Amino acid sequence: YQRAIEDYDEIIFLNPEDAESLYFRGKAKMRLLMIKEALVGLSKAVELKKNNVDYIYHLSCVNYELGHYQAVIDDCNRANAETPFNPRFEKMREKIDQSRAALNNKLCHDSLMIIDRSINDEPTVAKHYYHRACIKYFLDYKRSAVEDLDLAFSIQPILGFYFPAVGLKCELGQKNAALKDCINVCDMLSHANPSRYEPFYFRAKCKYLLNKYSEAEQDYTRAINLGHTTPEVYFLRARAQFKFA
Repeated sequence: YQRAIEDYDEIIFLNPEDAESLYFRGKAKMRLLMIKEALVGLSKAVELKKNNVDYIYHLSCVNYELGHYQAVIDDCNRANAETPFNPRFEKMREKIDQSRAALNNKLCHDSLMIIDRSINDEPTVAKHYYHRACIKYFLDYKRSAVEDLDLAFSIQPILGFYFPAVGLKCELGQKNAALKDCINVCDMLSHANPSRYEPFYFRAKCKYLLNKYSEAEQDYTRAINLGHTTPEVYFLRARAQFKFA
């Protein structure tokens, strides 16, 4: 590959706008992991031949290695849109999907750093832990997300923080224990504030998942009577009624 690079250097010296030589020299540099150097030549080749899908594809590979994920997405989308019967369509779609995943992953990790700083500044703000848990769930850090949700609930005991943790515990194989714990928490909150619909609504969800359909229907009805009148709750009640009918 080094000899090929030297040969293409001579050609490009004589004709700096030889797109084919720029392209093949870029590919040779990729093979030698000279990624930044490959980017220069491949970018120039694409400028000279904007619709050459092979040039665009290899440029996207270089940009991906350098972490330029948005550039990969833009270039591959343009090539797929402008080139009928693109022979590299599937590979470009795969590269787009990989880049989007990597970009989302990077954005999530950047967001985690920002939220970590917020928690350091305001360690008693429950929503910080809740938002961090949401990002951790997206990154598949489920056990750590549960810990953050539990922290959020310990600071501000509302079921909007607690119930997502129940769902995660179910995913982690702790279904029965998690649902029973949630029912106990809902019992406590419903006694403390019997005019709130939330404890009955979330307790109904737990009871349904434990196959206690009649009890679930009763709790959904209580939630409705206390003002929770969204279409969802009527549907959930009807589903519970159907199960025990």
